[in-house]
Amino acid sequence: MFEVNRADRSVRRRRGKSDPVDAREAARAVLSGRARSQAKAGDGPVQCARLFKLAKDSAVKARTQATNQLKAILVTADPDLREQLAGLKNPALVRTCAQFGDREDEDGEKDAVGQATRIALCLMAQRIDQLTEQDS
Repeated sequence: MFEVNRADRSVRRRRGKSDPVDAREAARAVLSGRARSQAKAGDGPVQCARLFKLAKDSAVKARTQATNQLKAILVTADPDLREQLAGLKNPALVRTCAQFGDREDEDGEKDAVGQATRIALCLMAQRIDQLTEQDS
């Protein structure tokens, strides 16, 4: 398998710039022997680094998305809860939210929306923690 680096500029000017023309010129370069470099095998340390970078980039993107979702939940949360979490930087916010669970109000009655909000915040914070571990 051979790798063709770039089409000859003079040929591109004469025959035009299009994928079919470029493909024919690449085939001619291989058949005539002008394209001598071997194609990358896709193995070895460089490919390993590419794969690890891909996994890390994916974790970073998913963590950013989860953090944005956590903050979106806070926008509609109970004002008392928002006030409690206001001013916290991301790491402290995630740590605090990860500790939320099934809690009851002071008077013993369950607030369904407040409880659901705390559970959702807890789940999002745990997801952020997992993605942070993958990012490391």
